[in-house]
Amino acid sequence: MHFLNTEILFEDMQKSGFPVRLHRSGSAARLSGYRFYFSGETTEDYLLYICTQEDAPDVCPGTALYIGSWDEKALPADSDWLLCRDADKKRLVNYLESLFSSCRATENAVELALASAESLDRICSAAADYFGVFCFVHDAQFCLIGFDRRLDPAHIPDFEYSEQYGCYMQAASILNDFRTNPEYRRTLLTTGCCLWIDPSSDERCLYMNLFLSDQYQGRFLVTLKELTPGRKAAVEYFGNAFLEAMAASPLADIHSGNILTRMLKRYTEGEALTDRTFTAIERTTGWPLQGSYVCCLIGLYENQLNNYMLRSVCSKILERIPGSSLYYTRTRIYILINLQIAKIHTSDIRMKMSELIRESLLKAAVSDEFEKMRDFPLYMRQAAACLDHMEQTQMTDWFGEFRQIAVPYWLRNGTKELPPSLLVSRGIRLLKEYDDLNHSDLTETLKVYITQERNTTVTSQMLRIHRSTLPHRLEKIREITGLNPDHLPVRIHLLMSFAWLDEALTRH
Repeated sequence: MHFLNTEILFEDMQKSGFPVRLHRSGSAARLSGYRFYFSGETTEDYLLYICTQEDAPDVCPGTALYIGSWDEKALPADSDWLLCRDADKKRLVNYLESLFSSCRATENAVELALASAESLDRICSAAADYFGVFCFVHDAQFCLIGFDRRLDPAHIPDFEYSEQYGCYMQAASILNDFRTNPEYRRTLLTTGCCLWIDPSSDERCLYMNLFLSDQYQGRFLVTLKELTPGRKAAVEYFGNAFLEAMAASPLADIHSGNILTRMLKRYTEGEALTDRTFTAIERTTGWPLQGSYVCCLIGLYENQLNNYMLRSVCSKILERIPGSSLYYTRTRIYILINLQIAKIHTSDIRMKMSELIRESLLKAAVSDEFEKMRDFPLYMRQAAACLDHMEQTQMTDWFGEFRQIAVPYWLRNGTKELPPSLLVSRGIRLLKEYDDLNHSDLTETLKVYITQERNTTVTSQMLRIHRSTLPHRLEKIREITGLNPDHLPVRIHLLMSFAWLDEALTRH
């Protein structure tokens, strides 16, 4: 959208000393350039036409600036026009060239800002250059999420650093006043640019609320004390740029149309998911019902990230793990990862999230890998059990995989919270599937090997194989499962899993 409109032009011309009058036919016309009008010419949108009685004795059907002794009654009522009876044409053209050039520079600055990673800050810088005063954006928790980075926030009046949120916020005294002020609460419902007048101090500023999907995201403020139609148009131009920057995030559809996100949302709300849901997902997204998936859960706990910081964390996750879909609440981020699209292994997720999660002081838990998309609710429960275990046992590590905590979780909670199928080592299931397809007996090999305390002689004798065959089988087991039976925690988990399977077989 073009920055300059007839309201802004009118006020700027007045400030520059031109005796000008504005007629508006409706919404102020946006302008991208200017040219002289000649009689009978077809006009174009977004252009300002300069009309002099010598060059154009008839009136212009478009947006026009009339110079000279025009009769106002003869000028069109159905278009915007400005009348400047007494102006030097050469001086006026020089002025217009300078103004349009300046406005194009503003538009270019905003367009570059929208394409950058620091779009909110850079839009604020462009706004500060135009208005000549301090401009900033805060979120719904009053955290400063966009401002002119040429300024040190520590030196900005009425702002202070919050250890809780890890960012600058408006001063506590101001926030307390806002939160108890009924006049301020009423301003949360306004749209477009408005003037805020503090009833207790008569302090004033211009502001525009920012809404996405009808949800209040925060506010853009300009520290000017008077509201005029031109300033209103300028504030709304920058405000709409902020909204575009927020909506351009990969998170724009997190709470709206993305079918995978809707599935995660329904899960968090406890709704049952039918086969029709998964069939629709396969048809719409191309994610197969039988693939390679993993669930990840990120806990926010006491951090209580503000909305924009939380959206930033989610945006970076989507950027770093392309085969992922997520939904966030105020306490957790629920993530489903398609490992085939992401082209990563489960163990790579830690590396992908490392810097992001640690810097934000969050904790992440990952489920076992699974093949059937329909099973995602079970494995999200597994990730949740891992996250809960990390919190309850006060683990200092920021990242956990269920397979790493399966044994202590099992010993601590038994089978009352998770079905045994999620507690048994996934490696055994992979071996069983391999044995069924290849008519092999690697599952039995692993069971004997660990129950005989890794004694290769006894294991070979019990399996009735040559001792030289066993190392090849063990290597194949490692290749299929990714497990190292010589690692004590892995061995304990396998022993518990085999014991439970034997017990289940006996019961049946």
